[in-house]
Amino acid sequence: MRLTAEKTKMRLTFKNRYNRGHILLTALVMAVCLAIGVGSFAILVTSQNKSINRSEVWNQSIPVAESGVEEALTQLFYKSTNNPPGNGWIVTNGIYFKQRTIGKNYYTVSITPSNKPVITAVGYTLQPLSTNKYISRTIQVKTAKTPAPRGGIVARGAVTIAGGSYVDSFDSADPNYSTNGQYIASRRKDNGQVTSNSGILGAISLGGGGNAGGVYGYVVTGPLGTVVTTGNESVGDAAYVNAGTVGVQAGHVANNANVDFPAVTPPSSAGAYTPGPGSYGGTNYTCLMQNATYYTSSPITLANSDTICIVGDVTLYINNSLSATAQSSVYLAPGATLKLYISGSFSIAGKGIVNTSQDASRLTVYGVNTIPQTWSYSGQSAFYGTVYAPNANFSFSGGAGAVGQFTGNTVSISGNASIHYDENLAKAVKGYVVTSWNEL
Repeated sequence: MRLTAEKTKMRLTFKNRYNRGHILLTALVMAVCLAIGVGSFAILVTSQNKSINRSEVWNQSIPVAESGVEEALTQLFYKSTNNPPGNGWIVTNGIYFKQRTIGKNYYTVSITPSNKPVITAVGYTLQPLSTNKYISRTIQVKTAKTPAPRGGIVARGAVTIAGGSYVDSFDSADPNYSTNGQYIASRRKDNGQVTSNSGILGAISLGGGGNAGGVYGYVVTGPLGTVVTTGNESVGDAAYVNAGTVGVQAGHVANNANVDFPAVTPPSSAGAYTPGPGSYGGTNYTCLMQNATYYTSSPITLANSDTICIVGDVTLYINNSLSATAQSSVYLAPGATLKLYISGSFSIAGKGIVNTSQDASRLTVYGVNTIPQTWSYSGQSAFYGTVYAPNANFSFSGGAGAVGQFTGNTVSISGNASIHYDENLAKAVKGYVVTSWNEL
């Protein structure tokens, strides 16, 4: 019996040891499996992080490359592709090249010069956990010269053309479409344009007179805006208008105007001269201004035979109003240039503004005020210049006509007046527009 008990005790002891070993083995296997799982998860997470980081860096390469495109477009804006590159650009085998660092990243960009320059930009972004390896993406952009705009009249609101008045165009720099740089009806062009940002019924209205008139060119309104013609008015190409066809020619009207009217920043009055009388060429003038900037906060009122004489390059800021009546005038001597800023009203009758050079680029009138003002021109002299007064209700009348362009809040043309838009004014338009954008 004692032997049997001892054998039983030995069996129990062995069994307990076996159980403990089995548990230990199971725990070890589970620990290994857990370690493998944790390790696999860590590897997966690390791999995902690397993938995400690489994806983010890869995506960042495009904005870096686009920065290069923007720099190239800026270069094209300020410099013709026929001029030396400058601004840190170098020429290699006839191609303009530049490299710029942005933080840890950088881009290279090149311009292949031609009438339609091609920009190629490569954006380089630093790879994750690397100090010298980069991910790159390449953009190629094709461009074309910014098209010269048509012009004549531009307004925020309504435009009215009445009394046989009309708008057309010519080119003072092209002898085929001018005579000694001057407008002549037999050489007119049909690129005049009347634009209204308004979306109202009759945003552009033509009519109200017995004589035929209209627009040799195009009319454009804002969305939902309409063009109304009455009487003998017409809009279209020269053949259409000259034939006396009434109404608007197909393809010469649109309602997609979306013009921006930036506010005018006047010149600083610091150091400016005060307008005063003077003598030039043996003639005494009410005001004489020569090759300088002038400022006054008082209104300038010209009457009788009062005359302002402009000599050389002059900037005049009238922080008030300007008016001229009777036989008074503003006289631009030959070769003179005037930039005129006005914060109040503008009313020119009498002899008007006499621009002896008959060059519209030599006279620019700016409206500074941000609230509506009443502006008018009915002078005896033809107006050669441009008016930019986005908050002025501007009216122009009289048979003397105008060469240039008018921009206002509203614009009204009457009295058999004519507006001849000089297309040469638009040739100073700079820059290029993107015609295609592709990733290589």
